[in-house]
Amino acid sequence: MQIFDTIATSEPQQKLEMINSFKKEMLEIETAVVAQDKQVKSSVNKVKKALKDTVDLDGLTTKMLLKYRDMLSGKATSRVEYLVKDKGRS
Repeated sequence: MQIFDTIATSEPQQKLEMINSFKKEMLEIETAVVAQDKQVKSSVNKVKKALKDTVDLDGLTTKMLLKYRDMLSGKATSRVEYLVKDKGRS
């Protein structure tokens, strides 16, 4: 931040010279920021993937039983509809 303070406090005629004199340091800062940005984005993607791949075990038994009940109910309904149609043809 000292670079920016130095540039900001310099005389208007000297600002361009000051900016040019700090170009190397400013490019180093930019490179470091870009590298840090990539690392943070990579970490965010890893966390998102971990959250997506993690199974919530709380209530898993209930969820499985509800799905099983729905599946049996669907099969029973299909079977009843089939028997009703078949009886209607006789």
